[in-house]
Amino acid sequence: MFIIPRELPSIPLSLPVHRTIQPRWTPDDAARFAARLGVDAPVKEFEPWFVFRKDGACVEIFRASHSVRVTRAAFDREGTTTRPDQVPSDDAAVERANQFLKDLSEINRPDPLPPRLSRLEALTQAPGGPRRPIRTVAVQVNYRFALDGLPLLGPGAKAQVTIGRSGDVEQAYLFWRQSERTGEEWTTRPAAEALRHPAGRHPDV
Repeated sequence: MFIIPRELPSIPLSLPVHRTIQPRWTPDDAARFAARLGVDAPVKEFEPWFVFRKDGACVEIFRASHSVRVTRAAFDREGTTTRPDQVPSDDAAVERANQFLKDLSEINRPDPLPPRLSRLEALTQAPGGPRRPIRTVAVQVNYRFALDGLPLLGPGAKAQVTIGRSGDVEQAYLFWRQSERTGEEWTTRPAAEALRHPAGRHPDV
């Protein structure tokens, strides 16, 4: 059952139309990009990814879009080799994450919305032993983006940067598709009218 909300969102009378840009990744382009992220290694091609691995670090570039994922094997996911007081402050984590996104400006040029922070926590227990206290091992900075001042929704426009106790980027991902404005406008309908006549719904439903 669908319940209409008491307050409907304000919808602009028209929205700009954007066309997605097909990526032009080549193995050499991907290798140079991975090297800038700290992984200077030969490319391995696994459809649909370019993958680079070196010294426990990995950069994966999604060939069908402008998306990238970074992971580092040295990340202390259980918080056993670092002290709790080494967890970065929120401000320090956001500053480091913002810089990481700037380093991706070649493939990502949207307007990030104010990030939301979360904690990555670990709980371990030896077989038959007592459960150890929950430990915060990293701060995760989560981003959504805006385009032409409008927030973007869906899994194709988001980023997350995990800052560990080392203060470095331990893992991160950016899901993104570059686009260009076509100059066209898409006429919208007021929210109330859209609810009365939802697009794609069969009139008998």
